[in-house]
Amino acid sequence: MKIEVRWLPAQQGSLKHIGRGRLIHTNKDEIEDWRSAVRNRVDDYRERNPGHGLPYEGAVVMRLVVSLRRPPSVSRNKRPYPSVAPDLDKLMRAVGDALQKCGVLVDDAQIVDLTRLAKVYCKEDPESLEVPGARIVVLPMAPLEELTKG
Repeated sequence: MKIEVRWLPAQQGSLKHIGRGRLIHTNKDEIEDWRSAVRNRVDDYRERNPGHGLPYEGAVVMRLVVSLRRPPSVSRNKRPYPSVAPDLDKLMRAVGDALQKCGVLVDDAQIVDLTRLAKVYCKEDPESLEVPGARIVVLPMAPLEELTKG
C-alpha cells in the first residue's frame, strides 16, 4: 500500500495528569484530525484497489517520510533540517496507531522494518510533499529465505 496524506501531521501525544488519577492526551484534537486524514486516504486506496488483502496479518516493512512546513522565520542556513518538535518517534507512533485503527494492520507491532523514517521540510527532499503531510508505504515483509539468498 502506498498513500500520500496531505494534512498537518500530528505526533502521538503524551498523557498529562489533571488530578485525582485522571489523565488526558495533550493534543487530542490534532491527533484525531491526523488519524481521520490517514483513514480517508486508506479508504481511497481500498476503493482504487479492491481485493488488496487488507489488513496485513504478518510482518510488514514500512517507509514513512513526514513533510513539515518550514517556518517563515527559519532560513535554510539557520536550520537545514527540522530538528525541533514534533518528535520523529512520536510521529511514527501516530502513523502506526492510525494504520491499526483504520484496518491496514491488525497490530502496529507488525512493523518489523523501516526502510526510511524521516521528517523533512516540504519541497526540500526528493520524497517530500509540497504541503504538510506524509508519504506512507506498507508492504508485506519478504519471507526470510528470500532475504538471505546469496
